Amino acid sequence: IKSNLAIVLLRVAATNLSSVAAMGANQEMQHLFLEAGDHEGCVAPSHPRRIEPLEAGHNEGFAAAYPPRITSRSGIALMVATLLIASVFVIGWRQSDKDILEHEGGNDVVELAMFNPSDDVVELTSGNFGHEVLHTDGVVLVVFCAPWSGHCKSLAPEWKDAASALKGVVKVGSVDMDAHGQVGGPYNVRGFPNIKIFGVNKNSPQDYNGARRAQGIVDAALKAVKDLVNSRTSGNTAGGGGGGGGGGNDVVDGDVIELTDDNFAKKVFGTKNMALVEFFAPWCGHCQRLAPEWKKAAKELGGKVVVGALDATAHTIMASRFQVQGYPTIKWFPAGSKDINSAGNYVGGRTSSDIVAWASAKYLANAPAPVIYELLGSAVLEDQCMNNHPLCVIAVLPAISDSSTSKRHAYLQLLKDTGDKYRTENWGWIWAPAGVHAALEHTIGIDKVPGVAMMSPRKKLFALSGGSFSKTGLDDFLKAVKVGRVGTQRLERLPDVKIMQPWDGKDTEEKELKP
Repeated sequence: IKSNLAIVLLRVAATNLSSVAAMGANQEMQHLFLEAGDHEGCVAPSHPRRIEPLEAGHNEGFAAAYPPRITSRSGIALMVATLLIASVFVIGWRQSDKDILEHEGGNDVVELAMFNPSDDVVELTSGNFGHEVLHTDGVVLVVFCAPWSGHCKSLAPEWKDAASALKGVVKVGSVDMDAHGQVGGPYNVRGFPNIKIFGVNKNSPQDYNGARRAQGIVDAALKAVKDLVNSRTSGNTAGGGGGGGGGGNDVVDGDVIELTDDNFAKKVFGTKNMALVEFFAPWCGHCQRLAPEWKKAAKELGGKVVVGALDATAHTIMASRFQVQGYPTIKWFPAGSKDINSAGNYVGGRTSSDIVAWASAKYLANAPAPVIYELLGSAVLEDQCMNNHPLCVIAVLPAISDSSTSKRHAYLQLLKDTGDKYRTENWGWIWAPAGVHAALEHTIGIDKVPGVAMMSPRKKLFALSGGSFSKTGLDDFLKAVKVGRVGTQRLERLPDVKIMQPWDGKDTEEKELKP
């Protein structure tokens, strides 16, 4: 307070001096005035230090003043008097300031923090905000403040008292917006102090507009606790913490997989598909803008690419392994076997169409050719046509007795080549010898061999190829399927299929395995 008053006096003297010099021959000073502010609290400064503006409607601080017109002589007299008074303040307090600095162990100017480790106030930063606030199950009170703000300094002792009273019941924290301004961005923090209550819905905190006294703060916190308990008993827990998503739920939003330190290896390294992973921070504005685009991209890439998101502020082990330093950071992992060294940087745009286009190009360049499975039982049918692929191609080939080994190998090679051409479509591929699964052949309308059909059990539709079983015939049919220009029929309930021995590659008929 002392040093600030001395600075104010010196600035008034300097203002008088510059005003007198600017008068020139007019010998008349202009009106001097201070403008009362119309905001609550202090706005963020453009420089580290400043004299705070006057606050309209507050008794503390200076009131707006409009002094009478004065002559140059009186202005000079006022300037001299002000300088003398300021000098008294500076000289009188010089030794005490020196003692403070020496006590702090240095000769530089020291700005003491409003809170220290011995207080019950948790220091919140861009690194721990997610863990300490957004992913907790209880109520958290947060003050966004600035060290230079007089209102923040006035609040500090009350905030400490409230934190001590609420210890063990409600977490009370503070964010230094000079050091961690990005934390307040998503919450539209414009003035200081700004108090938020993170209660039932951590993604939508409530503003605290009550008295800036410990008792008022404590009362508001206890009310938030009561509201949280009531919401839990009524079954409404939307938007609440949950400890960072370690509860076993694999989906965080639509088709986006929630990744953690514990499941990352299984969900990313353990999949044979290509993977895209976003490392984000809940408070990051860029991450929040990316979220809906990421969700749309995940839906479009479903089945082809695993799309995941990891909260880097809550799951720091994986974030540190990939040296994540900014948010959002996006890594991609190719199809097939992969580990931490397989990661590459995503360098595409931030819209869903950009993400899908970039991922599809990578998928095309890295996707393995599909395996053409022989239909040996219901497990193969479920894997290729129901569980892991949106569509599946079913080819029925002539029986060995009606053909030859070389012809069958030629048919299978044609299917492999065609599958490789359409490998980015994530279709399932099945073949079966004619007559073995007669009920299935009848269901999908194949009455001549070799024949092929496309089936979607999820949509209960199928399409039958009317062309030849050749490179051109298959390509024409699959192109029509891809662009939706093929006639479809209603798929009835799939019949049971027999459990068969695999073909040995020779002139031997397949045999059914008896249970």
